Amino acid sequence: MKTRAQLKQEQLRAQRELEETREIAQILLSLKQVPEPPVPQINVPISVWTDTEIEVLIPKPKYEVDIDFDGASREWRRNKIKKGDGTYQYRCIAITTIGKQCVLASMKGKRCCYIHRYSERLETIKS
Repeated sequence: MKTRAQLKQEQLRAQRELEETREIAQILLSLKQVPEPPVPQINVPISVWTDTEIEVLIPKPKYEVDIDFDGASREWRRNKIKKGDGTYQYRCIAITTIGKQCVLASMKGKRCCYIHRYSERLETIKS
């Protein structure tokens, strides 16, 4: 079991190594040559580290994530009806005579409403 003094010495040594790593990174950035940042080998318990030291050691992803959450939400809600309690119910899949999707809710376990349950037009939609 390590004493507090030993843990403190290890923490100070780790901080010095991190400062050296940051200095090297700043020099490389000024030269516009940025290889993978070196990850120092530190044998200090994680409970001694600060959040900023941990962030330096975690590698950043090499790709950019660009997700359109608004568009995905719109597409998800497109075939659903919003109920008042924060839940959703599926809409009928039938196409009306004027060419729009039926606005009624589908029956439980079915894909269409009570009006279109026997409709011949659904045969082409179901497949």
